[in-house]
Amino acid sequence: MPTTTERYEPGIYIARWIGNVMLEDVFAARDAIDDYAAEDGMARFIVVIDGTQAKRVPTNVRILLKSANTGSIAILVHNAPLGGTIVGRMFNQFSPFPAEFYNDFETVTVRAHELLAQETA
Repeated sequence: MPTTTERYEPGIYIARWIGNVMLEDVFAARDAIDDYAAEDGMARFIVVIDGTQAKRVPTNVRILLKSANTGSIAILVHNAPLGGTIVGRMFNQFSPFPAEFYNDFETVTVRAHELLAQETA
């Protein structure tokens, strides 16, 4: 089970990357998050990737860009492995929304709420 997804609350969705994550796992997590957002009536939302348990992550930035949720305001990454941070920085060069990196989950949730508030203001 390389990814699991959950609704943290409407508008904030978490994909937990576990072990060796493959591209198909990333796309499956994207689809699950889109389903949560549709159920919640959220056109714009925050994606949190929890990399705490990830060992290896996909490195093809071009394909990772295609896996991004179209409704994303931002991707907030918690505890990314080193490879994930490097790929994320490259992702930011081409993505229409930012990927931000944090080591503290409370900081992630505070930032998610800030971004959602800015979106609805």
